[in-house]
Order: sequence, then structure tokens, then C-alpha cells
Amino acid sequence: TWSFRITGNPNNDNFSAAQTLTGDNGFMPGHNIGATREVGEPSHNGGFSTQADKSVWFKWTAPVTGNAYFDTGGSSFDNALAVYTGTSV
Repeated sequence: TWSFRITGNPNNDNFSAAQTLTGDNGFMPGHNIGATREVGEPSHNGGFSTQADKSVWFKWTAPVTGNAYFDTGGSSFDNALAVYTGTSV
């Protein structure tokens, strides 16, 4: 059997280090263990839970006009997903 330990913050913990997603579909495994809330970061779920304010960041430019669908399926906990536009927190 394999075992591993995740230590430290995720690489994309800060907005400035957002992980780039490309294309019009895909799968991106990851984690938010050790994630933090950076200065100026908005509340991602309307302030209902401070846990949801500890985020990881991704950036994506839509290749075409239309609807986009993102799914956090497979997560072992209740999570929040928020979408923002712009170049800063």
C-alpha cells in the first residue's frame, strides 16, 4: 500500500500563484490542506464559514463563448467554489 503526507501550503495557495487551466475540458486533482486566507481575499461563501475562506486558486480563459461547468465531485468534504474576474485579489 501507498501512504503519503501532505505538508506545507498548496503551490496555488495565493492568487499570484494561481494554477493555469487550459482547454475546454479536463481533470485537475489537488488539495487545499494547509491553505490560507491572504490579505484582501474575499469571503467565498458569503461569510457563512471561515473554513471556506482558506482557498486555492486557479485561472482559466474560456476558449469560446458560452456556459462553463466546473465540478468539485470526488471531494471528501463539503466545499465552496467561487468564480472571479480580474487580475488581483
